[in-house]
Amino acid sequence: MPKWPIIMESIIKDELLDHLRNNDLIIRSQHGFLPGRSCTTNLVDYMNVVTKALDSGSSYDVVLVDFQKAFDKVPFDGMLAKVKAHGIDGQLFKWLVDWTRNRRQ
Repeated sequence: MPKWPIIMESIIKDELLDHLRNNDLIIRSQHGFLPGRSCTTNLVDYMNVVTKALDSGSSYDVVLVDFQKAFDKVPFDGMLAKVKAHGIDGQLFKWLVDWTRNRRQ
């Protein structure tokens, strides 16, 4: 299999990430899919929030949700609408539409 699809997807990911960062479209609490951020950094931040609440005498409730395979269930129409709402359009948007066409989750 040629390597160009992998290279193309990597270039597009990098460009999208640059666009989102340059336009302050990534919230501070986002950890997934960002360089230097991970499930571990997410848990450390979360533990700091819980610890501060408990140290101040506040109660703290937690709801756990299992997002296993969550990305296998993303509706492409909704995803593409969010992409467009974040200022991504033109040829890149057309490429993303083509990429999602006839894919199954």
